[in-house]
Amino acid sequence: GAESLPEPQVSDSQCRTEKDCFRHALLIAANPAHNFDDRLAHFKRVHAQFPASIWGKRAGFWVGKLLVETDPTQAISYLEKAQQDFPFLQDYIRVWIAHALRNSGASQEAAAMFESILKEEPKSILKTDIHYGSGFAWADADHCQDAIHHLQKALDLDPDADRAPPALKTMVECGKKLGQEDLIKKSVHDLWIRYPLSPE
Repeated sequence: GAESLPEPQVSDSQCRTEKDCFRHALLIAANPAHNFDDRLAHFKRVHAQFPASIWGKRAGFWVGKLLVETDPTQAISYLEKAQQDFPFLQDYIRVWIAHALRNSGASQEAAAMFESILKEEPKSILKTDIHYGSGFAWADADHCQDAIHHLQKALDLDPDADRAPPALKTMVECGKKLGQEDLIKKSVHDLWIRYPLSPE
């Protein structure tokens, strides 16, 4: 696992200061030649080496973001620390925590967090992501009415998002559970007409 990875070797010219080390980790993260474990290891190294530095804290924030999909429980730990370090990024960090909660199986808790962000910041620039996230989380928790409400809002805001076809498929499934034939027909129609190449 990522915890047992050896520390990446970074030359002195690339890592003379905390800022240099963080910048080098960013370059590694942006380079498709490096795999996930390599990107993660570089940020972890900077975070471990300079924990009190702003650059070490930024590296910890990146570790949290990277782990949202692969190790959501550990991601939440890093992201909650980042909330304290970067209060001006609250909206973004809470959205990533909510995604991590959903990925860890805490779907209802994730949905509640998404909704709390919307209530506090109704004009958030992350509104579309929040509606998609909340809709999928409510569907996972078998709260189909809430799922449909949020997924429809998300589709209205950004019908071309990568998550649009899965959202419509989820609405079809919820329509079946709720016996809503009109919703099923409309969702299937939109799925086939708008996204004919989608696997959904």
